[in-house]
Amino acid sequence: MVRFPFGKDGWIGSDAVSNLSTELPRKLIVTFWLLVNARHLGFHNESYMPTGRGFDSFFGYLSGMQDHFTQELGAMIGCKQVVDLTYGAQPAHSKNGTYSGWLYNAEAVAVVNTAPEPFFLNYWLQNTHAPFEVPTQYSDLYKFPGNEKLEVFNGMVSVVDSAVGNVTAALKKRPGTWLNTLLIYTHDNGAPLGGGGSNFPVSGLPAPARCCSVTSADYKRRSVGSYVC
Repeated sequence: MVRFPFGKDGWIGSDAVSNLSTELPRKLIVTFWLLVNARHLGFHNESYMPTGRGFDSFFGYLSGMQDHFTQELGAMIGCKQVVDLTYGAQPAHSKNGTYSGWLYNAEAVAVVNTAPEPFFLNYWLQNTHAPFEVPTQYSDLYKFPGNEKLEVFNGMVSVVDSAVGNVTAALKKRPGTWLNTLLIYTHDNGAPLGGGGSNFPVSGLPAPARCCSVTSADYKRRSVGSYVC
């Protein structure tokens, strides 16, 4: 089985932000931890990786999505099956195989419990991102006869609720930390049609709320891995 990082930005060729841009970790003097999903900022060489952009630590995946239970990618995009899971700048061997909502949340809570202050935790939850998968203990909380997708999607939202609750609870346990914490909760786009979510009263597909610029000089392909689609 091939593991990331691989020698491309991702299967969407334009997904790379210039490494000449200044990102937040290079501006603040704190310890930066990044747990990220669907990053889309480029990773075709180490300077584009999170740890090459000022983050002290990184745990997450580098492409646009992954199987929630296995952290695999490949069959979804018609390529060979790979495990897309990275710790720091190296493949996170043997860490896959746990439902992603639990996997990343456990790491987020561990960061809150152990990180020296001040610290910045950038924690992007993938829980309501395709593919639509959730342990039955969450989907069983909802009953929508004839609409299993809606039960699954609502269960995924419940995982988000639990994850946010676990992080805030950990922050409150650290003496004095919660009163000195700025917690920002946001999202990047709406719900995909047909996946169980709803954009009512707005219609249509979601449009990602992000902006990036790429120059031809920044976009040279230099392989740091061996993934071939």
